Amino acid sequence: KEMFKLKEMFKLCSESCKVEEHQRAATGDLLSGSFCTQQMWHAPLTLTDLPSFGNVGHINNAGHHFTCKHPGCGPLHHVLVVDKSGSMCRRDVSPEDHRLQTSHPNRLGAVLDACNQYLLMRQDKSSNDLVSLVAFESTAQPIFQGLPLDPPDLFRRMGVLRADGLTNFTAALSCTSEIVEKVEKQGLRD
Repeated sequence: KEMFKLKEMFKLCSESCKVEEHQRAATGDLLSGSFCTQQMWHAPLTLTDLPSFGNVGHINNAGHHFTCKHPGCGPLHHVLVVDKSGSMCRRDVSPEDHRLQTSHPNRLGAVLDACNQYLLMRQDKSSNDLVSLVAFESTAQPIFQGLPLDPPDLFRRMGVLRADGLTNFTAALSCTSEIVEKVEKQGLRD
């Protein structure tokens, strides 16, 4: 039986889960670690592939699936919440990004610039992350939900926002809560 398990293992990707608890528990036994469940030379997986595994385990930043699950590992789903109420038209701050200095030379532009910088930073850490954006003023609405982390595409999508209306934090929290609940049902982390 052990020989059969070893033969089956050699068909699979050899990537092992690098979480510290596996390193501490390692005894030199090949069968005791947590290894990628995919065939050798598989295409990298993304966070959106996790439901096909019954939301069991996690997919690491390099695109490998493991059956183990650890708090704080694997890709994230980021939910950005942007105030686009009328007060965001004020020009007391301005964005650093030259594209926004022309189209959004105001508080809203500075917020969109901060969002873009955050997404660029996250891309350096994990290109498998997903992103949602909620914009609010008198009402709140998701501008996009669960999109792959692609800063140029997301920057373009955020650029349609214009400041107007009153500030309704209750609507913003309600809309954000709905997205977080949907994410939790899909077994993703936010």
